[in-house]
Amino acid sequence: MIKLKTTALAALLSSITVSGAYAATPQTSGVAYTIAHQVNIRSEAGNKGAIVAQLPIGADVEIGEVISHENRRWAMIFVRHPVDATVPVSEGWIDISLLDTEKPNTKNLLAAAKNAGNPQLQRLLAERALALDPQSDEISAYIQSLIDADPAGTKRLQTILSDFAKRQPVSDEPVKRIYEYYSGVLTLFAEVQDQKITMITGKSPVAPEYFRENRYYRSYSGNRPTGLVRTEMRINQSLLTFAQPVLARYFPDPGLQFPEGVKPAEIHTLVTNYPLAKERPVRAITAQDKAVLKTLTLQWIQQQPKTERSNMLKVLRNEAISQHEDVRIKWFAGNLNKNGQIFLIGQWVFSSPSDVHYNNDPFYMSLVMIAEQQTDGSFKLARGSGNLYCEVDSTVDLTDDGTDEIYLECPQMEDASNYKILQRGKTGWEWIAEKSR
Repeated sequence: MIKLKTTALAALLSSITVSGAYAATPQTSGVAYTIAHQVNIRSEAGNKGAIVAQLPIGADVEIGEVISHENRRWAMIFVRHPVDATVPVSEGWIDISLLDTEKPNTKNLLAAAKNAGNPQLQRLLAERALALDPQSDEISAYIQSLIDADPAGTKRLQTILSDFAKRQPVSDEPVKRIYEYYSGVLTLFAEVQDQKITMITGKSPVAPEYFRENRYYRSYSGNRPTGLVRTEMRINQSLLTFAQPVLARYFPDPGLQFPEGVKPAEIHTLVTNYPLAKERPVRAITAQDKAVLKTLTLQWIQQQPKTERSNMLKVLRNEAISQHEDVRIKWFAGNLNKNGQIFLIGQWVFSSPSDVHYNNDPFYMSLVMIAEQQTDGSFKLARGSGNLYCEVDSTVDLTDDGTDEIYLECPQMEDASNYKILQRGKTGWEWIAEKSR
């Protein structure tokens, strides 16, 4: 942030409110939004409180109480996971002048910057607008005009523009890590050492590298790069007992196509701090492949307990089980080894845990059936197939050994979910082991 003396900053903040860049400072408890970038969360009210974390501009916070301290007002705030509000991200005290009742937007900030008569205020508002939307050509062009007008007084803006233009993915982290990014949050969930993957369920004893802001990580769909994810939150102290999530932002590659109805900000994607092996194309699923998978699945169902067969057959045959829910069918293919053999996946999903609970669906089922290609070209159902209660997201080679892993989303109640990995073991497909640190 631009460094100003307290009296000068107070005057500027007052000017911002009048300019129309923001709505109003919150007065009581409720939802509020940060209006500056790298807003300090402190362990106690007052500037002497230790900095627990820093928030990006536009972050949602929940105000618990407001008190006066040292002639200023401070808000006790809670930062919740944007998708799952039961998951805390951080908590502490924030100077309430850095909060607003409405989420800041680039249009108002840019207009206020252009109308401001004070060069310091122009630069401050322009920097905040760029923090909200660093991909905006209009904001970048305006900042460049400020730089051209006063090169000596805009060193920070020059650095910000230069850093974003570079945006190189990290290459200095000692441990290979796999993250999940979903709707503005980056969470560590696995590590890779000596081609062995381990799921992470506990937190690191020290603040890991991704607790620092402005670090770029690679995002993938399978082994195909799809863009970058940037951390936007710094965490100095954590009281959580599990892998700590941080606020982040997704920057998709230009021209990337998204599923209908899905916005880039809401996307779920696999993220790593190391480059994955180059994508090896797998042939498209054919009608014959689908028929083979159905036949193998039917044979497998006939071997299951009688109490389970009926529902499995209904799902496989896509029968009308419920008035408001259809069976969702998907097909996937992956590389089984470096010799050119592949595996096929047929997936039949009915309902979800939430729909069973709230909509009285009779059951939730996710048949994930994996057929492996044999040396003679035929396919055989692999051990590890079955009703997994998880749904395939993609196949991806995470260890560069030539065999793709299977990345799955496991739905829970209230539309929450967690992610798991199936890896080819000696006798079949096995869930990656978890460890708590």
